[in-house]
Amino acid sequence: MSSNSRRARGGTSSFLLAAALAPALGAAALRGSIVDNFSGRPLARALVSLEQLQGLGVKKLATRTSSAGSFAFSSLGAGVYLLTASQVGFATCKYGQKAWNAPGTPIVLEQEAAQFLQIRLRRLGGITGVIWDENDVGFPHVEVVACKATRPPKIAARARSDDRGVFRIGELEPGEYLVRSGAKQLEDGAGLLPTFHQEVQRVEEARVVEVHLEEDTPDVIVRPAFGKLFRLSGTTAPPGPVTVTLSSDVMRVTSEGGAFRFDGLPPGPYEIHAAGRDFRGTPAGDWQELRLDRDLEGLVLSVRRGADLRLSVETQDGAPVDSGKVRVALRKKDLYGEGEEVSPVSGKENVIAPGRWEIKAWPTPEYYAWGIGAPGRRSRRLPHADRWEEIRISPLSFARVEVVLSAKPAVVRGRVSRSLGEPAAGTPVFLEAIDSGTGRRIAEPRFTYAGTQGEYRFSGVPPGQYRIVSTFEFDYPDERAMEAAKTRTLVITEGSDNPVDLDLYVRP
Repeated sequence: MSSNSRRARGGTSSFLLAAALAPALGAAALRGSIVDNFSGRPLARALVSLEQLQGLGVKKLATRTSSAGSFAFSSLGAGVYLLTASQVGFATCKYGQKAWNAPGTPIVLEQEAAQFLQIRLRRLGGITGVIWDENDVGFPHVEVVACKATRPPKIAARARSDDRGVFRIGELEPGEYLVRSGAKQLEDGAGLLPTFHQEVQRVEEARVVEVHLEEDTPDVIVRPAFGKLFRLSGTTAPPGPVTVTLSSDVMRVTSEGGAFRFDGLPPGPYEIHAAGRDFRGTPAGDWQELRLDRDLEGLVLSVRRGADLRLSVETQDGAPVDSGKVRVALRKKDLYGEGEEVSPVSGKENVIAPGRWEIKAWPTPEYYAWGIGAPGRRSRRLPHADRWEEIRISPLSFARVEVVLSAKPAVVRGRVSRSLGEPAAGTPVFLEAIDSGTGRRIAEPRFTYAGTQGEYRFSGVPPGQYRIVSTFEFDYPDERAMEAAKTRTLVITEGSDNPVDLDLYVRP
C-alpha cells in the first residue's frame, strides 16, 4: 500500500463509536477494543487510562487490554470522562482528538448507561538513510542521532548504521528533526566528526527532516566530515569510588573509578563533573568547563566536599513558611541538558555537589514565588516565578538560598462555553506567561481541565501578562500554536481575582 494511502487512512478519526450496549444495573460501564490502525489487528497489553472529571479535579483509573485487545471499566458513576490508550511503538491516542497530539474530547455517561468504543492506534514514524564515505560507500557501525529541531536541539532517539552503512531510527513522534552522525575514530587514524544531514556541522545550517505517523522518511544521507578527534584523560584525587561525567551539547558519557579516559572527542566546549562522597559520606566532587582543541591528558579532578547550602523559605515580611506549604527542587544542569533532581530541606544544612544547578519553587495556591536569592547574591524578584533559575555551586563553599513567597497570589477563573452557550465540559484551558515587551513565552504554560459545568480555575498565579485559551486543537501548545489561536491577553496584578469567561476556540 502506498504511503499516501496509509496517510489517508490514518487521517480518519482515530476513534469509532461502534454501538451502545445494554445498560448495566445501577452503574455505567465503558467497554471497547484497541486495534492497530493499519492492520486492524487487536493490540494486547495496551494501557487504557480513564479520568473522571469531578468539579475541578480528576479521578483516575487504568487497565490493560486482554489478548483479544478488549478492555472494560465497570461500576462507573454518571459523569464526564476522558479516555486515553497507549502502547509501545504507537502514538498515544485520546478519545475524540482531532490530531495525534490534540487533547481528547469528553465522554458523557449517564447513570446505568454503557458504551462500546473501538480505538485505532497508529504506529510512530521513523527515519531511514545511509552514512556515506567520500566515495559513496557505506560507513558501518556509526552512531546516528535524531534530535528534535528545537533550540538547542534535544536528542530524541539513537541508532547505529549496519554493515552497509544503512540505518533506521524508529519510535519517533511526528514533527521536525535534525539527523546527525556521531564521532568515530577510524582504523587509519582519521576521525569522523559529528555531521548533520546535508554535510554541515553547524546546527543553524542543518536541514530539517519531517516525520509522519505510520511512515518512514527515507533517503536521509549523512556524509561525515573528516577531522581530528581528541582524547581526554586524568585521575580524581583522592581516587575512591567516583563517577566522572563528560558532557557537550551533543553527548553525555560517564566513567567509574579514580582514573578516567574519553576517546574520540570532537573539538568544542565541554563540562566535566566528578561526583562521589568524602570520608564522612557527604556529597563531594569537582566541576570544570573545558574547550578541547588538542589532546588533554593528566587532568586532575579534586573530589572535595560540596557546598553547604542552607535554604530558607519566608514571606516578603520575613515570616518563616512551613515546609509543607512549598516544594523546592534543585536539578543538575550541563551542556547536554537537565539531569538529576534533589529536594533541599528548608532550615537545615544541605551538602550539594559542585556544578551548575537550577532551582524552582512550587508553593501551595495561597502563595506565589516572589523571588529567589542565588549564592552570592541578594534575593531578587524573579522575572517569572514559574521557570527554573540557574545557580552555580562551588566546592567547599557556603551558600544561602532564600525563597521569598508572596501571600498575595492572583486567581484566574471562569467558564468555558461552546458556540451555542452550553458549557464545554472537560475542555483544556492553557494560561501562558509572556513578556510584556516582546510577547514571547517566559514560562511553561499552566494547564487545567474545565469541570462538568465548564468551570475552570487557576490559583497561585504570579502577577504579570498572560495569554489564555481553551481548545481541543492542541494538547501542549508551543509558542506558534498559542500565537495562532484566538487567545485573550490578560494583565494580572498581585492579589487580584480575575473572572474570565472563554469561548471554546475551534480552528477555522
